[in-house]
Amino acid sequence: MSDHDLHQIAEITEEKSYDKGEAIIEERTSAERFFIIYHGKIEITKQFEDGEQFVLAVHSDGDFFGEMALLDEGPRSATARAVEPTSVLEITRSDFETLLYKAPVVAYHIIRELSSRLRETGALLVSLLHRRNRQLYRSYLDTITTIIRAVEAGKSGVPAKSRKTRAVARAIGERMALSEQQMLTLEINALAAGLGIEGFPEPLSPKPGAVVQRIIAAAVGFVAASNPQEAISKLENDDSVDSQISSVLKKLLDSGALPEREEGNGA
Repeated sequence: MSDHDLHQIAEITEEKSYDKGEAIIEERTSAERFFIIYHGKIEITKQFEDGEQFVLAVHSDGDFFGEMALLDEGPRSATARAVEPTSVLEITRSDFETLLYKAPVVAYHIIRELSSRLRETGALLVSLLHRRNRQLYRSYLDTITTIIRAVEAGKSGVPAKSRKTRAVARAIGERMALSEQQMLTLEINALAAGLGIEGFPEPLSPKPGAVVQRIIAAAVGFVAASNPQEAISKLENDDSVDSQISSVLKKLLDSGALPEREEGNGA
C-alpha cells in the first residue's frame, strides 16, 4: 500500500487492548467494527449446534479480521478471542466503508484476502464433516458388533456367520482398494447380511453402492457354501457376479488370507 493509503488508515483507527482469553467479537452479534492486529494473537472459532468449538484460523501481527460481517451487513459469523495479550487497531463501520471507497488498493487487498480465507474455511469445514461422518459410521459399526456378540447365546451359528461375512467382505474390499467410506458401508451392511436381514435402518446402515452390494453378495455366497473351492467355482460361473470380485476372492483363499471356517455351522 502507498504512504497515502497508510496515512488514511492511521487517521481513522483507535487502538484497544485485550487480555488473554477476552472476546474481541462474538458470534451472532451485530458488526460495527473492523480490526487490524497491532501486536498479539487472536483465534477465530465457530460453534456448531452440538456445542463443539472449531478453530477456523489464527491471526497475529499485521493481520486483519471482522471484515465479512461489515461487507455483507450480517451478524458476526464467528468469535474472535485473544490467545495472548493483544492490541488491535479498530475502525468503525462508517470509516471502513469510506476507506474502501477512497482507497481502492486497500479494498482490493481486503477482498483478495477474504476470498482466500473463504476458500480455506470451506475446505476446513468439508474436512471436519468427513471426519465426523467417519467417526459416526465407526461408532455404528462398533454398536452393531456389540449387539451381535450379545446374541451369541441365541440362534446357533448366526453371530459367527455374520462376523465371517463381514471379515470376507472386508478382505475383498481392502484388496480392491475401496475408500474408507466404502469400507465402513461395506462392513456394516455385511454384518446385516450375515444375520439374514437386508440392512439396519438408516442412518445406522448407510445405503450401499453397486460395488459394495456385489462384494456382500459374493461374501454371503462364499460363507454359506460347505466347500470353499466349490464356492469359488460357482461364483466364477455366475454371470451376475463381478469377475474381479471372484478373482480377488480366489486369490485371498489361495493365500490363506480369509478367516478359517468352523465345522458344524456351514460357515
